[in-house]
Amino acid sequence: MEAARIIITHTPPYVWVLLVLLIILGVRRLKPRRTHLALAALAPVSFFIWSIIAAGLSIHGGNEGTAVIAWAVPFMLGALSGPLRTVPRPAHVNGWIFYYEATALPLGLYVLVWGTRYGLGIWAGFQPAMAGSLELAGLAVSALTAGRTFADFLPPLSTGLRIRRARITTT
Repeated sequence: MEAARIIITHTPPYVWVLLVLLIILGVRRLKPRRTHLALAALAPVSFFIWSIIAAGLSIHGGNEGTAVIAWAVPFMLGALSGPLRTVPRPAHVNGWIFYYEATALPLGLYVLVWGTRYGLGIWAGFQPAMAGSLELAGLAVSALTAGRTFADFLPPLSTGLRIRRARITTT
């Protein structure tokens, strides 16, 4: 029990803030809703920033080439997985507003990714010799998720931009 207390109390506050943000974003997806595309961008932007920070830390730690590959390959795999639909695409409502169907998948995915990254960090703390490999595994998980959420966000963004361009050219 002492080990759990030490792990929890030595976790940086931003890790808990990120968990709360991901839970809020996932819970929002549990019911159908209309939302502005800027708000829908929070998950892809969050995962992208998280993966870039992880890559930067790994590069700063001396894993330049490996970190770039551990970020780029999973990100591209996630981004290219866009045609594999796991949830329905949002329907355009008006302007930048889209209708999203209810789904529990994002909440489960967000918590799973956070838990995996957190677990890998804890494991690295107990196994310093494996810290570099575990850091790269965590980076790959973040990059894959960033790519996948980007792939899900790109079609509504493209629709919004296309409609906006059509409105500008007709006025």
